Amino acid sequence: MRSVADAESVAGRTDRLRWQRHQVEAETRRIHWPNTLKARRNARLLHEHLRFKAVRKSISELHCVLLDCSASMMTAGQLAAAKGVLLDLGQQAYRRRDALAVISFAGNKVQVLHDPHKAGAHARAWIEPISGGGGSPVHLAIQRAEQLMLHQQKRFPDRRRVLWLLSDGRYEPLPALPRHVHECHVVDFESGFLTLGRIRQLAELWQATYTPASHWVGVRDKQSPGNRTFR
Repeated sequence: MRSVADAESVAGRTDRLRWQRHQVEAETRRIHWPNTLKARRNARLLHEHLRFKAVRKSISELHCVLLDCSASMMTAGQLAAAKGVLLDLGQQAYRRRDALAVISFAGNKVQVLHDPHKAGAHARAWIEPISGGGGSPVHLAIQRAEQLMLHQQKRFPDRRRVLWLLSDGRYEPLPALPRHVHECHVVDFESGFLTLGRIRQLAELWQATYTPASHWVGVRDKQSPGNRTFR
């Protein structure tokens, strides 16, 4: 036979579980007041009268992509391959309902190609025309990314911020670890007989995830043979 203390303990756990369930419901559903009031009619409002409507999932991550469009990225089609990786990242962000920002850098210019908002389903239309040439102002691109990330941190403090660098690493000195980011990825597009391995060094400096472009492109082509790189 249960004691009063046991009964109170069970009741307490039940209340906590009910509250936790309501907290989960609050994150995914909201009260539909017109239907709730119809169900209540003239009675005192009880939990069984509540009617809910689904809430769309909020954007949980921002993926900021730094795209190296310098002349060295055009010698063996690296820029075309990088645009293919960028398209993949955009499609993944769209499926996950994440935000996407894209910053290109080449010559003495840094350009925001995609402001930080929900990724669209038809990214190829604006990725296809991206061109390049000139030097690699990577430090300016990092500064611009930090400004963007800081603004996003103030506006959406709970949103996770992920930085991607698509580059061949043909610059010196290597940039410092960007601020205001939770996670970093670097995709290495260096090619040719003389390789410097700077992107691998950068990954170690940033403690970032390192991926050779050849691995990324090879995996993508096996999974989606119709989704080839850009020209």
